[in-house]
Amino acid sequence: MKGRFYWMGLAAFASKQVKCGLDFIPDALAVSVGDYLPNPMAIGKDGLGKGNFWLFQDIFVWHWFYSQFPEQFEECALERNALNCPELALAGLKSLPWAEEALATLNNFKVNSYILEAFEIIKKCEQATTENKPDLQFDSLLAIANHEQLEILQPLIYENQIFQKVLDLQALTEGFPGFPLRVAAFSTTCDVEEEKLREQMTEGDLYNETHRMNFITKIANTYHLLMQYNTEYMEECITSISNWSNAA
Repeated sequence: MKGRFYWMGLAAFASKQVKCGLDFIPDALAVSVGDYLPNPMAIGKDGLGKGNFWLFQDIFVWHWFYSQFPEQFEECALERNALNCPELALAGLKSLPWAEEALATLNNFKVNSYILEAFEIIKKCEQATTENKPDLQFDSLLAIANHEQLEILQPLIYENQIFQKVLDLQALTEGFPGFPLRVAAFSTTCDVEEEKLREQMTEGDLYNETHRMNFITKIANTYHLLMQYNTEYMEECITSISNWSNAA
């Protein structure tokens, strides 16, 4: 988060907000009664889980490969295709939740222009001066955000019309006692009162990619500002969130 993989710091906060969303929907309330009586809470929890699970399957490999083989990244990125995995690895991949739908929807993890752009900027970031580095970090973050939002989450969950109805319901109920807001809080908690540590979506639809990217760009700008001028606080938050991995 301090260097080339700047996006990961923001991803920690994003994952925390997803956890807040999942925690808001207890398992006991996220039960559908057959195909004819779907529960909006079950649909919401399923969508959040599916989107973020398969986003990780995609994005982790790009970062891992670049960290191990930076000189071969551009050439080998063009060859990535989940269907070309060794037989045992492919069987494991296909056994994961939502695998059939996800692999088909995500084009078997093949490269796209956003990924190539992001890692080209990351390479420049590694060679940049201290003065130029922050701008490159921010540019790489936006390229990764475009990839995750437009190439992964949009087709996988946000284009689902039933999931859209659930998000419409959330937008109608937000602000009611006990209901969450569409907010990104730069804290270890789900929300904060301090305005400089939060961004809230007050208009538009999360499933509309233009509306959502406008919101995410605001979040990215706030993150970038805080990382430059409240560095110690932000690093403490990210470190704390990173230690939650086995705390469930």
